[in-house]
Amino acid sequence: MAKRKTQARIGFVGAGAHANWALYPSLRGAPSARLAAVCDLDAGRAERAARSYGADRWYTDVEEMLAAEQLDGVCICGAPQMHVEVGRQVLRRGLPIFVEKPSALTSRDARRLADAAQRAGAWGMVAFMKRYAAGYVLAKQLIEAPAFGGLQQLHLRFTQGEYPDIWGLDAPYAFLVGQVVHIFDLARFLGGDVAEVHARLHMVTKHRFAYAISVEFVSGAVGTLELNTLDHTEAWRDITEYADASGVGESVMVRDMLQVTHYAAKDWRPEPQTWGAATRAWAPIWTGVGQGLTLTGYVGELEQFAQSLLSGVPAAASLWDGVEALRLSEAVWKSAQTGRVVALAQRAE
Repeated sequence: MAKRKTQARIGFVGAGAHANWALYPSLRGAPSARLAAVCDLDAGRAERAARSYGADRWYTDVEEMLAAEQLDGVCICGAPQMHVEVGRQVLRRGLPIFVEKPSALTSRDARRLADAAQRAGAWGMVAFMKRYAAGYVLAKQLIEAPAFGGLQQLHLRFTQGEYPDIWGLDAPYAFLVGQVVHIFDLARFLGGDVAEVHARLHMVTKHRFAYAISVEFVSGAVGTLELNTLDHTEAWRDITEYADASGVGESVMVRDMLQVTHYAAKDWRPEPQTWGAATRAWAPIWTGVGQGLTLTGYVGELEQFAQSLLSGVPAAASLWDGVEALRLSEAVWKSAQTGRVVALAQRAE
């Protein structure tokens, strides 16, 4: 009887700053993943990443790596254009892919990538790590419990410092595609598909601005999103993120992905009191805060990718989820430019 495979052999394309800060260290923390090979156009970066994170070999050409290695799947981390180009290259060999967000610069290109996976009989996953963050996993479980009464209203708030022009896009649009596409996916993760949006954009400077967005979900639930680059001076170090979800007689709040407060319909106290709300709270203790890559979902998303490679069951968030998050980004931009409500047509797939 053949021994059951316990680790997926993963090739990694890209050895830039984000990959080294978040993804390579997280692969080391994912027990089902084995980093087999690293590829980067810069030989020095490829070799350093391979040596630092225990890969067997390194390459500067993707085709050479794919031809030489027996891989179960490939992680791709770079500019969105690279996700599409290299992703289709890998998919043609029938290998599943994991791509950083956004999966493309436009929903049209993201759809091309998802279509390529379907044609190849393969699948792909987008790095929407918030789906695997401890606070949001707990919130999702509470929202889906019968006692919650279904999600009725959702409020999301994300703030940081000024945002740059990137990928040839001006900051206000780049912010939607390159940063808060995470929040758009989180809205879909917690609330389901979005039916329509109405957005306003307030410009303070070229790189300082605020979006106020009203959404209606296909379920009929309503939501608001506050997204700005005003609250902080340090763009990447200082970020504030809140999520408040209301059911019927219950609510759950998540602060900065790490603190969860649940107002339960049923009083959990042994002797219910007439004073004070019956809230329950969770937050990591100080000894766990150091495991930031685990708590914020980076380890979880890569462990899920590896487990899916081993089981053959495609992982969420799929390439189609990447399409939908970008469609939502584009709808928000269109609404902010026109001042009109923008309806999202039927889901892309």
